Amino acid sequence: VLGAGTALAYDPVYSDMLKASRAMDPVRSTDQISTIISGVITSMLYFGELVGPVIGGGVYHLLKDDFQTSTLVFGELILAQGILLCGVSAVDWCFNRKHR
Repeated sequence: VLGAGTALAYDPVYSDMLKASRAMDPVRSTDQISTIISGVITSMLYFGELVGPVIGGGVYHLLKDDFQTSTLVFGELILAQGILLCGVSAVDWCFNRKHR
């Protein structure tokens, strides 16, 4: 599940970042831009792996060591992030569709 979710999340993000970077800096080569973007995406992935357990542990501690409730709260935070991402992506898609 993690591999499929990662592929669904990072593949569209990578292509969008590549297009935006080419538009902002047409002087750099595609290899240079790809290297920078790859580093940013890898950093985001590992930053999430660092911050996720810290937030989960904090929620677990705040809820007086109640594992079921803390898991539910953390899952709801992840679901809210996904819904927000879908909403922003839909608005971006509609905006770009009108301006083509």
